[in-house]
Amino acid sequence: MNWSWMTLRDSTLGSVLRSLPNALQRARGNMRPSRSKGAMYAACRVSGVQAIELAWHRVPGGESCMDGSELAQRVEGIIGRRAFVPAGKGSTIVVGTAGPAPGGRGWLAVVEARSAGTDATRRELGVDSPDCRQLDEAIVLVVALMVDSTEPQLMPLRIPAPPERPSVSIGIDLAIAVGMLPGDALGVGLASEIRIPPFWPVALWTHAWPMSLALQDRSGGRLGAWTLGAGLCPLTLERTGWAVFGCLDASGGAVSSNGVGLDVSQSQTLGYAEAGARAGLRVRIVGPLFAAIDGGAAVPFIRYAYRFTQADGTIHDVFRTAAVILEGAARMEVRVP
Repeated sequence: MNWSWMTLRDSTLGSVLRSLPNALQRARGNMRPSRSKGAMYAACRVSGVQAIELAWHRVPGGESCMDGSELAQRVEGIIGRRAFVPAGKGSTIVVGTAGPAPGGRGWLAVVEARSAGTDATRRELGVDSPDCRQLDEAIVLVVALMVDSTEPQLMPLRIPAPPERPSVSIGIDLAIAVGMLPGDALGVGLASEIRIPPFWPVALWTHAWPMSLALQDRSGGRLGAWTLGAGLCPLTLERTGWAVFGCLDASGGAVSSNGVGLDVSQSQTLGYAEAGARAGLRVRIVGPLFAAIDGGAAVPFIRYAYRFTQADGTIHDVFRTAAVILEGAARMEVRVP
């Protein structure tokens, strides 16, 4: 009997899966069954392929683990053909269980391939995680290799890419806008991105913009703002450790103003809205910590003009919202998972 065990933790499961292409050839050679009983081996073939049964069970407490029908479907997707026959019609039986690990810590899966005239091949897979489904990829790989080892000729296995998981990020965002407020306005706030495949990522942000001065001869106004926005990011190119993205977005908020150096000073708050586009780059710093920069342009829905009137009736324009607002941002963010 061949016996081995493997313990998988959340932090290492990804590296195990990334190493599959190099490990497949070695594993297939090590797991091929003995052919000492040539006549019996040949008699069990169905169209050149050995008939295999799958007996998969979830032990009490393991109801959240992968069931047998899903396991069979995923294994057949990897090897590219129908692999399993009904109970009692196979010459090889792959028997397995999944459920809570002894002591109630983590989860344990036991897989064993049994065939007449050969030693049984047994694998134990464990993961220290609150979610039994963290074992799925490892179980599928082990069963696929056991099935593949019965092939009369080695055929290439197709390892499908794992489905993209939902993720979320949040971080501190420093922004600059030219044309929304007097001068080069600086804002500070929070930015986030939510991904729920297969939909486009959704970007969210909010900023506070400290007061900026718009003066002529020491008279004029002080303007500040707060904004919040959202965008869809249909253009995303991701590679290991970095990504580039493009988004279409809109934001709104309010611009507050009050007079400076005037005999009669008035304050007012006006609504603000704009739509635009931006592109950016995101780079992994370490672990879940990323740095990102982006830049773009936006068009305001309404352009406000700010002015004051002197005692002699002369009107002075001190600021007007630009027709096109140039924007940029830099942030540090944490992305999970």
